[in-house]
Amino acid sequence: MKICSETVFLYAPLAHRLGLYSIKTELEDLALKYEHPLIYREIERKFKETEEERGKYIEEIIDPLQKVLKKEGVDFTIKGRLK
Repeated sequence: MKICSETVFLYAPLAHRLGLYSIKTELEDLALKYEHPLIYREIERKFKETEEERGKYIEEIIDPLQKVLKKEGVDFTIKGRLK
């Protein structure tokens, strides 16, 4: 528990200040997993339940953008990811 508290109050904010946003997020996620395992599992369950729906939503956003950009002749790459 001491390590979780240190992580949340010291290391995660330090990573944020250094611009290491993915590390900050991972540190916070891991701290939550060990500090509040029930809450973490509930959040994880809800993410898994809505994964397909969120994926479809991303596709709904990407498809019209791709059509417009292709029509305009723009060279592009669009990536979607579930968060």
